[in-house]
Amino acid sequence: MPTGDGVSVLARREAYRLWCRQFIIEHDVKVATVNADGTPARWITVPESKPGRVLLYLHGGAYVVGGSEGHVEMVSRFARSCGAAALLIDYPLAPENPFPAARRSSTRAFQWLLSQGYEASQVTICGESAGGGLTISTAVAVRDAALPLPGSLVAMSPWVDLTCTNPAFETGNDSFVSRESLKASAGHYLGTTPATDPSASPLFADLTGLPRLLIQVGSQEVLRGDAEALARAAEAVGVEVSLSVFEGMPHLWHHFGSQLEASVDALVEVADHVHGIPRGESW
Repeated sequence: MPTGDGVSVLARREAYRLWCRQFIIEHDVKVATVNADGTPARWITVPESKPGRVLLYLHGGAYVVGGSEGHVEMVSRFARSCGAAALLIDYPLAPENPFPAARRSSTRAFQWLLSQGYEASQVTICGESAGGGLTISTAVAVRDAALPLPGSLVAMSPWVDLTCTNPAFETGNDSFVSRESLKASAGHYLGTTPATDPSASPLFADLTGLPRLLIQVGSQEVLRGDAEALARAAEAVGVEVSLSVFEGMPHLWHHFGSQLEASVDALVEVADHVHGIPRGESW
């Protein structure tokens, strides 16, 4: 996936779209298009989906690339592992729709799920990369709006500090993302908003009262520092948080399904977290 000053947003979007085509959706996955209070989305179910349990999934792509089409295969595996349906939304992308468009869209999608009769406690908000950061930001927005909180949160390789100043950017060895590419994307997303704004960079937000949180990150990732800082910040205000660092894994390893043992292990851990199962046990 190309990066650099000379690569346009449109070129990055097309490269990411083509990269995602390698992942083949299983034949028993059902996908329907829905309108989640103004946000286009895909409603994903598998035979294992149980009534009442749902994942609100927020895709990655640094807020400027990606979409539901390229994430159906991966999200269907999460739904299968968790025994849930999944709402995979297409939040508005920057630079056409800068902050706070994505956060507003994801928060409204959560409210839409409540309007469809889902209990907040049976909803898990989850996402990877920018979607992991948006997961935290959405939960903060839900709390601040005095809405019922989701039952749990899952942030995979979360990008939560848009200043991109974490020392892990110097020590990480990741071929998928870099400080330069994320800084460029942050500029597109933030517009005139400061990178330290807690609504855009939830590492700087007050995380008090958030639901139990699972954070996963690969040891090779430049975003490992973000994940570790988020875990410390959440723990400091009493949030029940678990951080798992997967040895040798780069950014986006969750996409690779049964091809990687670490991806399978990550799915199992997510399912246990969703169901409130302590580590070492299974549901």
